[in-house]
Amino acid sequence: MAVSGVAAPATFSALQVGGTRFIDLVRSTGRPPKEIAGDLRKLLADGAADVELGEGEYDTAPLRALRDQLAAIPPMPAKDEWIDRIDELEGLRASMENQPLDERISTVATLEHRFTEITGKPARRGQGATYADRAIFFEECSSEFDLEISEHQLAEWERRLSPLLEVAVAHGAATQRAAVAMVRDALADAGHDPDDAMTLADWSMRAAAALERREVSTSRFRTGHAPTYCGAAADAEIATLLEKAKDQRGDRYAVVDLCPRAVDEHALPGAPLIVARTHHHLLVHSWLATMFDNPDKFAGDANDWITRSADSLVGLDFGRRNKGYYRFPGPEIAFRPLSWADTRRRDLLTADDVTVTPVGDRVELQDRRGRHLRCYVPLSDFVKYPPTASLSHPQVVHPVFSSEQQHQPEIEIEGVVVQRARWEVSTDELTGTTPSSRFLNLRRLAQLTGCRFVFCRSATERKPYMLDLAAPLAADLLAHIAKTPGVLDIEPMSPEPEMLWLRDQQGRRYTSEARIQLIGHDTEEAR
Repeated sequence: MAVSGVAAPATFSALQVGGTRFIDLVRSTGRPPKEIAGDLRKLLADGAADVELGEGEYDTAPLRALRDQLAAIPPMPAKDEWIDRIDELEGLRASMENQPLDERISTVATLEHRFTEITGKPARRGQGATYADRAIFFEECSSEFDLEISEHQLAEWERRLSPLLEVAVAHGAATQRAAVAMVRDALADAGHDPDDAMTLADWSMRAAAALERREVSTSRFRTGHAPTYCGAAADAEIATLLEKAKDQRGDRYAVVDLCPRAVDEHALPGAPLIVARTHHHLLVHSWLATMFDNPDKFAGDANDWITRSADSLVGLDFGRRNKGYYRFPGPEIAFRPLSWADTRRRDLLTADDVTVTPVGDRVELQDRRGRHLRCYVPLSDFVKYPPTASLSHPQVVHPVFSSEQQHQPEIEIEGVVVQRARWEVSTDELTGTTPSSRFLNLRRLAQLTGCRFVFCRSATERKPYMLDLAAPLAADLLAHIAKTPGVLDIEPMSPEPEMLWLRDQQGRRYTSEARIQLIGHDTEEAR
């Protein structure tokens, strides 16, 4: 075992690849336990060693796993003390499951306070964001609704969505070529030869450093390197993309967020359709299925296709992000520090096991066995990030149409809305130092759009804000959104309130969208 440059080399040398118990380290080295413990802290801090705690990166019941591990060690006072602490936390967590909202809020506060007292670490990062490695409960919502869509209705939606998806295929190909070009240009500017073959570890490190100089961000709503299309000539642009789609070969996958405009469920069959977003994703087993009664069925279509593509498809494993986790059911490349749990896996590659070779407007990915690979990218941020986008399985990306005018009308592709109407408004027009001036700005926006409910997005925000332009308090929210100089994108709520088809027994209306997995197979008969 190489020890050069490693803190505490004597203790490091005594560690076995498959894991070593602390008591065995003390016995094999003959050194005092306190010294060994100090060495281990240094090795853990440097990432040179890991400790077997819980069930690994994707453990969704960490308290239970820790308690089972504690129960297996010999009796000692510290063991009983920690089991009591874990039982207390687990009791608080379990009590949340059936509590009303006000009691749950209090329990969460108590749980997080006790977590901090016990560990000495804050339970949350700034602004309420959670730590992935400190999450001891997951909270998702279910509803009273149980919707079934007939096969006939799904087939009809598929038929109507096909032209839009073909446009997204052609746009995705152009977007991926642009990602490769951006990385190549950035590498060349940084003094690297963009035609050099290198390990994926080097590719990622060099590309990230080069793009950081260009202030390329993964957190924006729009993909910075993706082409945009002229809204004034949308029909011609769409026709060109449909023609280009004919030359694209190979299977494709996408998740579509579909919003029918219907007064109720009986009007769904012929309802106008709005595609809120086309995601380059697969519905693999993930946190999205937490409230689903059959997770295997949830991920069934994705798993079947991944199995058929197993020889050339690998997932990128970025680890758990906040509440999110995505379990790719096949070989993966770890883009995170390896843990003890990874020693159990035979299908996990590292970024040093794969070679990246730029070839013109694309890159080739190859493992040590000579297999040519494409990557499944699980997280939206990295789907849009040029170095990972360039490695991805051929992308399906939602196109964006822009206009030199302030108002861009709604865009349709053969009767399906691909982009809602949009206004671009300078933040200079929306700032106000007094309550009355802020309210006047709100009413001017209502007059401009002719809408009561709109969604507002700034260039620096990941998520849009919904504004009720008839509500005086919304004036302060609008001023908050507009505080950063730039342009705001304003879109109407669509479907509008009277076209929200989802109703409960009391007739109350709910916003909703159908998230649908679509996989296109490249055959002679159909794409």
